[in-house]
Amino acid sequence: MPRDGELLSDQIDFMRISVVVGLVFLHYGAFPGTSYDPFQGFHPAHGGFALFVNSYLVFFFYSAVPLLSAVSGYLFFKEADFSLKFYKRRYRSRIRSIFLPMVSWNALALLLSALVALALPTSERLIAYDVFNLSAMDLINALVGVTQRPADFQFWFLHDLLLTVLISPLLAFSIRRLPLISLAFLAGIWAVNVNLIVFFRTDVLFFFSIGAAARIHHWPIANIASLRTAIVLVVTYAVLVGLRAVIPTIVPDDASIARIVSGVGTRAVRLYGVIALWSLAPYLVRTPLGARIAKFGTIAFFLHAIHWPLNQLLKAGVDGILPSRSEVFLLVNYFATTCLTVLLAVVVARLLNSYVPAVFNHLSGGRSEALSARFSKVQAASSETQPEVVTAQHLLMKPQQGVSPASST
Repeated sequence: MPRDGELLSDQIDFMRISVVVGLVFLHYGAFPGTSYDPFQGFHPAHGGFALFVNSYLVFFFYSAVPLLSAVSGYLFFKEADFSLKFYKRRYRSRIRSIFLPMVSWNALALLLSALVALALPTSERLIAYDVFNLSAMDLINALVGVTQRPADFQFWFLHDLLLTVLISPLLAFSIRRLPLISLAFLAGIWAVNVNLIVFFRTDVLFFFSIGAAARIHHWPIANIASLRTAIVLVVTYAVLVGLRAVIPTIVPDDASIARIVSGVGTRAVRLYGVIALWSLAPYLVRTPLGARIAKFGTIAFFLHAIHWPLNQLLKAGVDGILPSRSEVFLLVNYFATTCLTVLLAVVVARLLNSYVPAVFNHLSGGRSEALSARFSKVQAASSETQPEVVTAQHLLMKPQQGVSPASST
């Protein structure tokens, strides 16, 4: 029987890979042949049921970044003694596991964009940068995102996480002494979306701090609700997400309440989603399917890194072979693109780890040994009548070390 700590590790792994898959759905973007952004919500003037599904899942997985940030904060302060040596060790670790892989992935995005532009000169630009006319500042932004998002735009999350890690001693100092006041202050900044200039968004800072507070003050977070309560929370969240998705059909864009709904209202739903999804996770991970899903936690960082613009290339490819852009085929494109993106990420990760493990280890932030250990244990367990649930040791932003039996953004 797994201990509480092992169950929490499995729960973290399960949530990590699940919400990163959710990000693949979220980053699908507009349907082929349209320019309407599903982030604006569903409106019948811009599409039908397919658009509703797209917008619904966008808002459902809006809680992904907050969840990943909270888990990052929780594990960042594992075995913390708050000494200078502790922070120096953490800084070195995050340079290897986040900063250097991020730079490499962004460089690959620039290279891919250049190749696509040369091969298909009439195609739309793959990334936000003109790779053939980069200034020095453009190149810095493309690689690390100083004043604008990096080439792989999803790495704004890692940019903000690195900045949060940089000020972690200050966060820890305030959270240790005045936890409720500190979190209330950060919650206010997040709720009204204060522009902190150096951060792209305030999500990572706030939710990282919640996770840090949970670790520092030993809050019992593994099971925060009964199964019945967890189900009620998730069902309520699903309904709230549906309402948020159809708001454009109810509230005119120029109404003052529209700004409240799209701002503070949406953030409140996201916070509720974090609580709801986390409350159900410990029950899901105890199921055979949940345990299997958790085993893919080591690939979460790699999937997060590779899924865009890979999903955009796949979306265009699938669109080219489908007979039409009817509602049905738009949904086929939507789900096929996401499933193929996840499948290819898993296949590429395993191939790289098998044949060029040093490359995979770098691109995955130091998770080569963890991936090898994970799948060797999966194969060993599959030959047994009662497979043993392998425990996970790390979260998305913290690479596994040694021969950990489990587990990665």
